[in-house]
Amino acid sequence: INIGKNFDTPVERAVDDYLICLDKVYAHASYVTVNVSSPNTPGLRSLQFGDSLKQLLQALSLRQQELTQRHGR
Repeated sequence: INIGKNFDTPVERAVDDYLICLDKVYAHASYVTVNVSSPNTPGLRSLQFGDSLKQLLQALSLRQQELTQRHGR
């Protein structure tokens, strides 16, 4: 399952969208991809580098650990 931020979400709140998506799909997914390259989504490509990417991946990793405990997988 491919997750990403909504078109109209400011890039400063993008992590929230990714976490919401991960929460919704985790129990049903065997594999989740993190989309940071949609050319039609304003500001999304700024998440591909540096601290922005690091913060996004850290937040998703922590949430994945929580969801693993909750769902036992």
